[in-house]
Amino acid sequence: MKPHVPVSIIIPSQDDSAALLEQLTALSIQTVWPIEVVIINTATSSDESSRPKFESLFLGQVSLRTAEASEAFPGAARNRGIELSSSEIIGYLDTQTIPDADWLEQTYALLQRTNSDGIVGSCRFVGGTFFSWLLIDGLFGREPINTFPGSLFKRAAFYKVGLMLERVRAGEDNEWFQRAALIYVDFFKGPGRSLCEYRGFKNLGFSEFVKKWNRNYVSAARLPQYKLIYEFNIVVWFLVLLGLALNWNSIFADWDVSSPLYFPHVTKIVLGFSLAGYLFLRAIYLPVRRGTQLVNLLSYRLPFIFAVVLTADLIKARAFLSRFIFRGR
Repeated sequence: MKPHVPVSIIIPSQDDSAALLEQLTALSIQTVWPIEVVIINTATSSDESSRPKFESLFLGQVSLRTAEASEAFPGAARNRGIELSSSEIIGYLDTQTIPDADWLEQTYALLQRTNSDGIVGSCRFVGGTFFSWLLIDGLFGREPINTFPGSLFKRAAFYKVGLMLERVRAGEDNEWFQRAALIYVDFFKGPGRSLCEYRGFKNLGFSEFVKKWNRNYVSAARLPQYKLIYEFNIVVWFLVLLGLALNWNSIFADWDVSSPLYFPHVTKIVLGFSLAGYLFLRAIYLPVRRGTQLVNLLSYRLPFIFAVVLTADLIKARAFLSRFIFRGR
């Protein structure tokens, strides 16, 4: 019999039995077990045929509870999960985030040792195809990042921050963390955290990526306006710079080629430097800063990575710009 820790684990699931089985199997081989697992099914229907298999993983020693939340977004599913859970310490996973075998034991011990309000999850992204690794290298990097899945929070701290937003499909976790920072809730994000693996991009193709990115950012565009203003300002200032370049010689030199303020090919120069700066920032500097090795970028992969980040940014810009234009409708 494995030792237990007084933790309730909440897992939103879209009734994908294979993915849920993989997640529960990962929990069953943890060095310690939680006292309960709460599964929130967000699918429109439920299949109970796999439940005996799920329960057998824990030999009847862990309470396995399920609840229906048809078509609920992640925030709503997590709110429902904490409502149903019984422990004062809550752990969060999803079916695509697989913890290391010592995750629960180490994270619980770290919570006790730091005497903090919670431990923020630390997650590395893993791929399985050429495109999935392009996506990870270009947008996320190979260093672990802070994530809501993999976190362990005290119930009182969760309610101090407040419930998660329920009507957005993505971005609700970042918004929740921002609220926590504003009121100085003490969440530990330092070294020594056990890792999880995010496998949601492992078999993702380009068309699925475009659909998922568009769906998520159309929904996330509804989040706090400062982010919208930030994104919109980037677009506006680039258009101002481009407009200035197009009219520089007309305004400042009156098309007099002998004027010291006349610059031949000024529009091409501005566009060239802008594109080169964007390429360096998005396809080289930021990926390296996030842990992608430079040798993996300065190769035949660079044009593909640039295409991925450009596609992602165009989708994101369209979503935020549309929200800015139509937010009052």
